[in-house]
Amino acid sequence: MRILICYIAVSFFWIDLNFVFFSSGLAMNPEVFRDTPLSNAMIYAGILLLDLLVAFFIFWVMRALRSVVQVKEGKPE
Repeated sequence: MRILICYIAVSFFWIDLNFVFFSSGLAMNPEVFRDTPLSNAMIYAGILLLDLLVAFFIFWVMRALRSVVQVKEGKPE
C-alpha cells in the first residue's frame, strides 16, 4: 500500500512539474533543450533524480506518521 501511495504522489508531482515547465515556455528555450543526446540524457537524469528525491521524502513522511499512529498486530488503532 505504501508503494502505491508513493507511486501516485510521484506521478502527481511529475504532472505538476510538466505543467509548470511547458506552460512557462521554458520547454521551448534552446538553452534548456538542445537536440543532442547528452543534453537529453542530462534532462532525463535530472528528472529521475527529482522523482527519487520526492519518493524518499514521501516514504520519510509515511514512516514519521506511522510512528505517531499506534499499530497493534499490523492494524492501526
